[in-house]
Parts: sequence; structure tokens; C-alpha cells
Amino acid sequence: MIKIEGLRNLEFNVRKFNQLDENGFMTIEGVASIADKPMEYMDVWSGKITREVIPLEELEKSQNLIVGVPVTNGHPWDFVNNKNATEHIKGSVIENLGIKDKKLNIKAKIYDGELILAIQGGKDKISIGYICDVEEQVGFVDSGESYTHVQRNIRYNHVGIVNDPRAGEEAKITKFNSKEHDLAYSSGLKEQFKKFNNKGSDNMSVYKINEKEFNEQQLYVEALRLNSENKSLKEEKSKLEGQLAVEKENSEKAVEKLNGLEEEIEKRVNSKIELITSIKTNGIDIEGIEKMNELDIKKAVIKKNSTIDIEGKDNNFIDGVYLALMKNNSKDPVQTKTNEKDIQKSNSLGDAWDKLRGGN
Repeated sequence: MIKIEGLRNLEFNVRKFNQLDENGFMTIEGVASIADKPMEYMDVWSGKITREVIPLEELEKSQNLIVGVPVTNGHPWDFVNNKNATEHIKGSVIENLGIKDKKLNIKAKIYDGELILAIQGGKDKISIGYICDVEEQVGFVDSGESYTHVQRNIRYNHVGIVNDPRAGEEAKITKFNSKEHDLAYSSGLKEQFKKFNNKGSDNMSVYKINEKEFNEQQLYVEALRLNSENKSLKEEKSKLEGQLAVEKENSEKAVEKLNGLEEEIEKRVNSKIELITSIKTNGIDIEGIEKMNELDIKKAVIKKNSTIDIEGKDNNFIDGVYLALMKNNSKDPVQTKTNEKDIQKSNSLGDAWDKLRGGN
């Protein structure tokens, strides 16, 4: 059963598939490669463009090697191998039909239903995936086109069914196997189609959709095209939904990060306010204290109230001296200067001093 969404009541059963064999496979013939045809390649690193050709003798030498090569739907990112074969192989080349007019003709069998639908919908170009040796050689082909390199020792990896082959429009499917098809329509079609008594030039019944006439074969191909188009739209919708999910997640992370920064800023502001309040409460006046950071404030307090050298000392040492000074200053508000000797003699600061000197 085939259902095409978007056309109301369009539903029909296919008892035989046009151009398919009894197993539902499709056999195609076409041009896989063209000798002495300049093809442009660009080096992704340097941006340099080369124009390369396969000489006729090289195509003749390699033609039998193409038999058995897998057929793919487009070109896979990686060459086909035993690890990705299940994903990429959609058919195989079953015969070398020889070279005529410098064109290598092949016969292939397509097994994959999705690729069969794509071919019936108009995806009918052929492009080979291969490895070769490239030699720098400047020249001109019979048509007058120039080339900069030649390709030798062709080793085929796959034959891709594509929309835009590097070898041009001549590299394409030229023939399908053909079997008479028979479509059984459901009653729902009566409301959408008007069947005419006359027959088309191919002796097939003619149907009319939105003032446009279709014979049975054209109707079938149009249905396949719409089905493929609908599938593409669904895939695109799913892709956009995935991108939207990532954007939403990134937005949530940004809000979370911003909230964290705001908390950290508030914490630091409160800490600085407490520091300034503590200093002023102890009667210590530091000019421009509001514009200083916490470390500079502590250094200024030490320099103003002590002779201890803190140059090159780490933050822990500075914190220790600062705390000792503030504790000492809170006990004796009149005292404004102290020195290392006074701190050592202070019984109340003995523990703090031991820690500053590395004691346990």
C-alpha cells in the first residue's frame, strides 16, 4: 500500500512495479565514466584547481574491474568497506557493456527500495568513486578543452547514483528494464480523478488532476515524486527540531552561567563591604579605599600599621599578617603602628604567628 500525504484520498495498491523484476529489483544500464573528459578538482587545503582526464587506454585497461563494484545512493563520506557496507551498498554492477565513443557502459542491479524510488523520480546520473595515480601533464583533448593532469591505474570502489556528476550530463542512466505495470485504485480516487473514455497515445487510460492530464505511468511517477518530497520535508523538519533543541539547551546554560556570575559578583561586593567596614570600625583610614580590590586594601592596612616586609609574599602570608594586625588593633585602638618584634611578643597572637612562620 502506498499513501501520499498532502493529496486527499490519494491511495492505491501496486500489484506490479513498473521497471522492476519479479523480486522488486531494478536493472539499469548507463554511462559510468568518460575518457578524455576534463574534470575539475579542488585541493581543499591550498584551494588549487586541477583539470584531470582519464586517457582512453586507462579506461580500457580498467573496464573489467568495475564488475561487482557496489552501487550507492550518492557518494558516501568514506569509501565503501566491510565496516560500512550494510549502510551504503544499494546494488551492484553486474556487467561491463564495453566502451563506445569513449564512454564506459555498465549494467547494474539496484536492490534498495529507496534508491529505486529516487531513480524513478528522476535521480538518474552516474558518478564513480575510485582511487588512481595522478600525473602532472598539460594538454588538450579533441574538443579543444585543456587539462593539467592525467589519471592512471583506476581502482574502482563504488558507483554512485547522483544528481550532478563530475563527468557531466552524459554520465547517466540510459535504460531501465521494463515490465508492464498494473495499478489497482481504491474508491477514494473517484472524488479526485476523472477517468476519460479516450486513451493516450501509449494506449493507457488518461486521468485529470487540477486540469492537468496524466496517463497511468505518469500518475505513478508523480505519486512517487510526491512521496519522496514529503519524506524529504519530514527529514528537514526533524533536522530543524534537533537544531532548535541544541539552541534551547545552550540558552538554558547561558542563563545558568549568568545567574552564577551574578551570585559571585554579589558575594565579592558583600565581602569588600565587610572588609571596608571592619577597617573603618578599627579607626584605620585608607585614602581611596573604595576603589581598591580586597588584596590591595589589606596591603595598604599592613603598610600603614606595620614595618613587616610583604614584598613578594603570597596571598596567604598577607592574609595572616592582616588578620593579626586587625586582631591586635581591635584590642588597643590607640595603637597604629606595629612591627615584627611586637607581634612575636604578643601572647594573644602566638598561635597566629606560629602558623605564619610555618609552625604546626
